[in-house]
Amino acid sequence: MPTPSDIATEVPAEQAAPPNLLTLISIAAFASALVGIIRQVVGQAIATRILSADWISASPIFAQVNTPTRLAGACGTLATLVLGGIAALVIRADNRLTRGWYFLWVFGCVSLMNSGRLLYSAITDTGDWSVVIESFHPPWLWRVLIAFAGVIIYRPALRFAVGSLRALVIRGEVAYRELWSLILATYVTASSVLTAGALLDPINPGTVKLAVAAASFGLNCGLFVIPAFISAPVEPGCTTTRPISFSWIWLVLGASASIAFFAGVGRAVRF
Repeated sequence: MPTPSDIATEVPAEQAAPPNLLTLISIAAFASALVGIIRQVVGQAIATRILSADWISASPIFAQVNTPTRLAGACGTLATLVLGGIAALVIRADNRLTRGWYFLWVFGCVSLMNSGRLLYSAITDTGDWSVVIESFHPPWLWRVLIAFAGVIIYRPALRFAVGSLRALVIRGEVAYRELWSLILATYVTASSVLTAGALLDPINPGTVKLAVAAASFGLNCGLFVIPAFISAPVEPGCTTTRPISFSWIWLVLGASASIAFFAGVGRAVRF
């Protein structure tokens, strides 16, 4: 949530400096690493504590997929989708470009765009949801259903990403000409953090590492369509994005969360 220090004073557009790039990268890294850790921890918790319950284990169908390690990824995807939806709701309370707003926006975008994992698994028969496709019959029907679900769920992710930024452009919080710099900082940082986490996962073999790396950059490609849905203001008012100054706190948070994610803290938690 935004803090008092995030509330920037009104500064004339011609005197305002653009948001500090290092701070944007730090916030995006923290949000992305947090999504990765939550996906691992919560996914494993759901797969272990809920899907291994006796009332499910008795079923011969669920017994095929009732392996916590294999189901953790799919459960983690569902968990991040729920948390991303919560972030999308919370962010509506504040339409100012602050460090807190940017964190919620990145967290919401990365979490909701995880729905692309469904489509990825349906197309390639690898990834988190491949275990679901393989374990239910007929597999082709589940492949189609999961691919369709991935496409349908990805739409709200795009709507959230576009609508949130459009509101800031209209309010003069973000200059239209600086949209791409904000989007690129988010895309490159988030995709790099998630890719590094996948490459450092000892469970994934070499071929899977490459596939997951490609998927990590592909999931967030929806960010690139944002400018296409945001029109430049008719009356030129805001020429510079509201400044976000450098923050040591966010730098430490981003670095710490990334290191923890790369080190496999999420995978190390046991339930």
